[in-house]
Amino acid sequence: LIPRVIILDEPSSNLDFRMTKKLTILIEKLKNKGYTIIIAEHRIHYIQKLIDKVLIVNKGMIKEITIDDLKNTTDFPLRTLDVFNLQLENISSKNNDLLLQIDNVSYGDILLQISTSINKGDVIGLIGRNGAGKTTLLRMLTNIMNPTKGKILGNVKPFLVMQDMDYQFFTESVLSEIRFGNEGVENDKINNLLEELGLNKFKDKIPFELSGGQKQRLLISIAAISNVNLLMFDEPTSGLDYINMEKVSSVLKNLSKENALIIATHDIEFLYKTCNRIIYLDNKTIKKDFYLDNESKSEVQNIFINMEG
Repeated sequence: LIPRVIILDEPSSNLDFRMTKKLTILIEKLKNKGYTIIIAEHRIHYIQKLIDKVLIVNKGMIKEITIDDLKNTTDFPLRTLDVFNLQLENISSKNNDLLLQIDNVSYGDILLQISTSINKGDVIGLIGRNGAGKTTLLRMLTNIMNPTKGKILGNVKPFLVMQDMDYQFFTESVLSEIRFGNEGVENDKINNLLEELGLNKFKDKIPFELSGGQKQRLLISIAAISNVNLLMFDEPTSGLDYINMEKVSSVLKNLSKENALIIATHDIEFLYKTCNRIIYLDNKTIKKDFYLDNESKSEVQNIFINMEG
């Protein structure tokens, strides 16, 4: 028998804007062929025109509404349906306190002649299509991989939160995980951070048993209390609802006061909320590098809409 019901769980997670549009086209074709499609999603802007019914799951209860109801309700803190019509929330001028200099760096045939500087206070949205080299660049800055050409100069202590989160867990509980390597951190600081990111009630749970979003927040907690000054995050909002996306954004902006952050992301809503600078990788190198303000905001929209594969 050919299945007539297709269930998708966060299908847009980690997809770039171009691939998300292709996903929308595919879902529309399946719908027109008569398939019933159930999609569990936090980001629904890309499928809003295809939705016939919305089921809100909240505190163990399910409420059925329409997409028009969803557009007009304030009862549920949900992700935006209009990703480009948002205000920037972290506009700040360049800080000249240099942390890292990337000088003509290449890696095989993936990245070619990358040059830029990273300053304290930077919250960099590292954007580009899937396969553009974002993760490779982050791994080089973490010293996991060495460039084949060029130099990375600076006295930095890096920390990378990977997409494959299970590789970064080592202990038997959330609390012991966050204390691992951070033995000198005060208990109050740890507990406050766990509370802020909604993890306090899970502190005795095995990290591998957490949901994807909870794992993300745990690793962000570990990064936040680590003795580092360059924090890097590879798709930190995959699996996060609006409330937890807000919490993560707040924590990261606070961290940027004394550090630099680089966030590889396709999440436009999170980028507008959190980042103050954009680095766009395309054709194996940095195509655009600018600080965000209300004038340059439209450039971000143009990059995403015209992003090519």
